[in-house]
Amino acid sequence: LRASDGAVRRIRDTFFPIPGIDGHIRFVGGIAQDVTTDTALRAYVVAAGDQARHGLAAALQAAGYEVQAFASGQALLTIAGSLLPGCVVLDLEEASGLLTASALKAARAQLPVVAVGASGGDVGFGVRAMKAGAVDYLEQPWTPEALLFAVRTALAEIHAEAERARGSDEARARIAALSARERAVLEGLLAGGTNKTIGRALGLSPRTVEIHRARVMEALGVRSLPEAVLIAT
Repeated sequence: LRASDGAVRRIRDTFFPIPGIDGHIRFVGGIAQDVTTDTALRAYVVAAGDQARHGLAAALQAAGYEVQAFASGQALLTIAGSLLPGCVVLDLEEASGLLTASALKAARAQLPVVAVGASGGDVGFGVRAMKAGAVDYLEQPWTPEALLFAVRTALAEIHAEAERARGSDEARARIAALSARERAVLEGLLAGGTNKTIGRALGLSPRTVEIHRARVMEALGVRSLPEAVLIAT
């Protein structure tokens, strides 16, 4: 929970030992990287041919995308784990294109793939690309409008996932802020208890339970019990 603005951020911490001249560990160093899902317009173009690579990159850059280009799928996969979320536009000219899409899918990276290729009349070519992990397939020659629509649609899922993650993080923060007694009352409500039965279990009067219940609802920012149950679940 970032102190400056109260925003929930996802942090990846890496720690490593630092030995002294005597060989014993004297310090611990570390790197904290903010890996919160970024929803910027970002694309990664993978194409073996210079003309294809430049054409795809130019179309995306003209629409305001930040583009990073790779001459091979392997070059992308080598650093995929450190890339910020974005759409991969993958030219299937090289035989390993489908393997690249499969590897990104297996890694569950926030890098949806839009595949571009020439099927040569093979009606199953696009289907194989989708099965390999591409979220969309464009037949060459593609148009800038079709490319931008496909990329925008692919990124929309990243944005939606970011919103879901943000909502989940906010819910966890609200639950964590509850007092032990308020949490116990909430758990009683989740179990279907009434003010009377919860009070009996906790040694409280129904009126006291009602007060705690009101505080729980306020802390969770909800007006009804079903809303509170949804957040808590």
